[in-house]
Amino acid sequence: MSGFTSLENNHRAVAALENAIDGDGVRMRGVTKRGNPVLQFTLNGDRVKNCGRAVVCGEHVMVWHACLPNGLGTGEGFARKEYTQQFVAGLGGRGPTVGHLIKLDKLEQQPERSIVRPKLYPERVARPSYDDEQVRAVAMRSLEQHGWTFRKSANGVGYANDGAGSSLACRLVVKDGLAQAWSHRGEIELGPPWRKGKDVGDGLPTHYAVARDLIGSKLDTEPLPALPVRHTVERGSIKEVQAEYACLHAGARACPKNHRHLTKQGAQLSPDDAIVVGPGEKQSGAILIPALRPLPDAASALEVCGGYVLLPRISESLGTDKLMLRGSQPAGAFLPIDMLPSVDGKLHSFQGWMQQISKTPEQRNLPIVLCEGWATAKAVHESGAGHAICCFSSNNVGPVARWLVAHEHDQTHGLVIATDNDIGLTRDGVLASKAVPSAIAVAREVGADVAFPGKSYRVGDDARDILASGGPEAVRRFIERAQKPDEVQARFDACIATRRAAPAQEVQR
Repeated sequence: MSGFTSLENNHRAVAALENAIDGDGVRMRGVTKRGNPVLQFTLNGDRVKNCGRAVVCGEHVMVWHACLPNGLGTGEGFARKEYTQQFVAGLGGRGPTVGHLIKLDKLEQQPERSIVRPKLYPERVARPSYDDEQVRAVAMRSLEQHGWTFRKSANGVGYANDGAGSSLACRLVVKDGLAQAWSHRGEIELGPPWRKGKDVGDGLPTHYAVARDLIGSKLDTEPLPALPVRHTVERGSIKEVQAEYACLHAGARACPKNHRHLTKQGAQLSPDDAIVVGPGEKQSGAILIPALRPLPDAASALEVCGGYVLLPRISESLGTDKLMLRGSQPAGAFLPIDMLPSVDGKLHSFQGWMQQISKTPEQRNLPIVLCEGWATAKAVHESGAGHAICCFSSNNVGPVARWLVAHEHDQTHGLVIATDNDIGLTRDGVLASKAVPSAIAVAREVGADVAFPGKSYRVGDDARDILASGGPEAVRRFIERAQKPDEVQARFDACIATRRAAPAQEVQR
């Protein structure tokens, strides 16, 4: 590339480049150290003008671009070569860059817009989108090869039996093309396309697989399996809540001894007969309590008619730590504490519980105690004060007592209604709760005794509070001192009269 070029060749090069470039016009700017004029041009897509360069050297033209170190997109006739001479440099002196050498007559024969700016990066290929239902079906098929048998689906979670027992211990969750699987029984080993993932909240190991590894595999060529759909029954029906409870019970786990509802108010209740909702459920970690009701015209058979979850903490959105399962029918519902066999959503025999609590003379000497709440009933049961039944509310005490008496379940043990210390008054001196008068009325009707805490205890205290402050012996004394309804009525009236006569600040305590 020695020697000087004629002005005629430079003008020919300008005209040829004007035709060939895909961009703006060509300009002559200055000369190189060898005296050759530099032609400048701008391509479509350039953010900086005049970065395209060309120099005429005899019968050849060197073309390059200061911002494209890998060269231009050019048509036939061009030869690519890396030049290290000072006039072939990148923008700001960076280099070397790739230049293109072509004879002047070949440049004049180039088609219009044959010199273009190439794309620096290849076009991104659109990522395929996957339907979560399709991913779930293929993931299920993969897991079934490892011995899992899927039974039901709830809120996007697939429940499966892993062959190690009858409970639905395995879970499959698919969201945004990612399938995640784990088992409540501990470690599971899954081969490709599954990989080990992060542990779930309670430390159980998981495996995951992404959609692109599942879809397109041989597993995806078979017909999709049908998964039993949950909530096939009418919403709000008894069958819906029975299915809901059975599903939660199947994945439940043993309750930790430090659960909020076992340690509230300083009492330590036993976790032995308590279970909590398993991981993956909306109320994971909540104590699961079944509500039972008698079947019509049956002296002993009970069925699940609802359920309660006792949350491990107060819900910020709801402001409570107790929730009722959707579809529950609590009217007349109850739960004998420590009922055997364990509750699993099926029918239960109350007669079996009666036999269980009547095996020895010591057991037969203890009364059946009706309590408003589950924790209160557990406190009575664990103190040895009596055979406790949770009625879930003061409104249910009457129906439960009437059913027991109607079927003579009270004959062996006798019946005691344990009330909370509901002696609170409003600022106007009106009784805040009618639970105690209601319990007294029920006791008169069925011939039961009433255990009423009275003025020696704080407003609202129940058997659990008594257990926390005085231990099991205090609870036993509380139940043993149960009185006839008229005697309790007199005590209650005297207590309320005393509180109405007391200063306002004392009444509110």
